[in-house]
Amino acid sequence: MQATWRHLGVLLLGVACAVPSQQPDDTTWRYTLAWSAQHDVLHGELTLPAGDAITLAALPVVQPFVTTSLAVNATGHVVPAAPHERTLQWQCRLTDAACRVDLVDVLAKRGDGFVGSIVALLLRPANAAAADAAFTLRVRPPGGEAFACACRHDDAEATWRGRLSDLQQLPSCAFGAIALRTLQPGGAAGPRVTLVELAPRPTDYAHDLDAFVTECTNATAAWFGAFPVDRLLLVVLAGRNPTIAGGSARGDGGARILIDVPPRFRRTQFALDWVLIHEMVHLALPTLPRAQHWLEEGSATYLEPLIQAQAGRVQPEVVWAAMLAEYAQGLPAAGSGGLDDDASWGRTYYGGALFCLLADVRIRQRTQNRHSLQDVLRAVLANDGDITVDWPIERVLSLGDAATGTTVLSELQAAMAKAEFPSELDTLWRDLGVRLDGERAVLDDAAPLAAIRRALIPQPR
Repeated sequence: MQATWRHLGVLLLGVACAVPSQQPDDTTWRYTLAWSAQHDVLHGELTLPAGDAITLAALPVVQPFVTTSLAVNATGHVVPAAPHERTLQWQCRLTDAACRVDLVDVLAKRGDGFVGSIVALLLRPANAAAADAAFTLRVRPPGGEAFACACRHDDAEATWRGRLSDLQQLPSCAFGAIALRTLQPGGAAGPRVTLVELAPRPTDYAHDLDAFVTECTNATAAWFGAFPVDRLLLVVLAGRNPTIAGGSARGDGGARILIDVPPRFRRTQFALDWVLIHEMVHLALPTLPRAQHWLEEGSATYLEPLIQAQAGRVQPEVVWAAMLAEYAQGLPAAGSGGLDDDASWGRTYYGGALFCLLADVRIRQRTQNRHSLQDVLRAVLANDGDITVDWPIERVLSLGDAATGTTVLSELQAAMAKAEFPSELDTLWRDLGVRLDGERAVLDDAAPLAAIRRALIPQPR
């Protein structure tokens, strides 16, 4: 599932990190963070340039745990005016705050590790007065501990940089007594995956996890032509279920995936998982308005098994059997409206997946199998349309129609987004030449669209 904090409007401000600024140091806000080995206190320091008085505020849910020596007004902590640089310190009761907030996208404690957003750790401007200033953030963990973040940083210095005008994001971070490894599937040209385990596992199990992440990354890159993002923060929680129970993907200030993995999961068990590739597909589509969340989840639901099949992790017959059994959940109920109007689970995941299946089939029909939905998403990525940016759905569909030389996507949006699209699944399955015999898919190579069916789910490479 792709997280939708920007859509919910529950949490207020965050910090997005960017390419290092060239602004001189005397106009830069310089943050330093450290925490105690016991994890009870987070220590923050901020050096501000000379200037007028300014009010700083913590994230509201964290504010009750923050103390400074500054005067406090209705909106935050007041830094007096000065003709020279000003340095201030603050403290946050770290474990108390993490246990009380307990939201993995804001601040939470899991074992001896923490996960959340950088903004939960900082004092930020309470108004727009400093919006054009640059900032740097240096993190100094205690011995044996580490810090990782979804945004870019100077690897040698462990320094993150950005602009205070970026304080509308919630970039993810993880820190504490964590295991941190950097994987680079595909070599130097491949993506850089920062893998964080909040509960470090034994070496053999860690090797199996790394191999699984590498396999899924390579499979996703093969389908899209390249991995959707060049840097990914992958945070692994110690799941309590017997399988990988769920995950989420976010793009705020940098790409992050979070998944729950049982501590003693082995390679044979990873071979059965679908969750991580589902979340990796989310990286390949911009964050859309809330009403079009169905395309985000639908594309991941549709494409994940296709990627698995191409990688040889599942057989095409298994994929068709699942589609035949599950896709009816995406059909509209009477009076439910179009996909934009019905946010139910079935319509979001399987209604969106049905949109993608119909788009793929129709594009292939009109282009004699020369183009497909794969061309659509590759065109979106070629125009920098990954999870880290916000786009309207019309931009995605327009690029896709142009890439395929058709109007299939805009036609389907007009038919399905605002109206109850009539069921045509039985006809579609018959034309593709697929039917269920018990739990097994039976394929008919004499069906009218059999050639398209064979192209839809590629044979393993």
